[in-house]
Amino acid sequence: VEADNGSNWNTFDSNVVNGTGAIGTAGGGFFLHGANNNMVSNNLVENTAGVGIGIENWDSSTINIGNTVTGNIVSGSGGAGLGLFAAAPGAAAWENVVEGNTTTKNNFAGLMIHAHAAHQNVDGNVFRNNTLSGNGTDVLNPADKMPAGISLFSAVVPIRGTVITGNTITGEHYG
Repeated sequence: VEADNGSNWNTFDSNVVNGTGAIGTAGGGFFLHGANNNMVSNNLVENTAGVGIGIENWDSSTINIGNTVTGNIVSGSGGAGLGLFAAAPGAAAWENVVEGNTTTKNNFAGLMIHAHAAHQNVDGNVFRNNTLSGNGTDVLNPADKMPAGISLFSAVVPIRGTVITGNTITGEHYG
């Protein structure tokens, strides 16, 4: 399910996404790309080739502001369970809330927050009351060599104003 380029104020609630994306692709469960003020809630996302639920920007013309991801269960994804990414200069994802989700047995970290180039903004996001267990390693973060519940990484710019609180992390090398 993809919401992009001005897909604002939508609700994606109580869906089942299972087995999306062919082997070797990035097919995932839910992607918000240039989408604002959306609600992704109470979904079951299993066995996807890529990220389970991603708030992602791949170019400088897209921003994601004010989205809420809550009450979802993500398991068996080929990428991160939940991801918030800015991959290109000028890309931004701020003031999003990720809370009350469960991620388990995903190939990468349970929750990944990344900025990869100059002039990116992934500031002011809130990650609270999530349960993360038995996830993999964030291979895009050079500091992570073992399984991680939460991985916060920026290659160039500082990440500011992020709140990570009340999460339960078990069966991971790094919290």
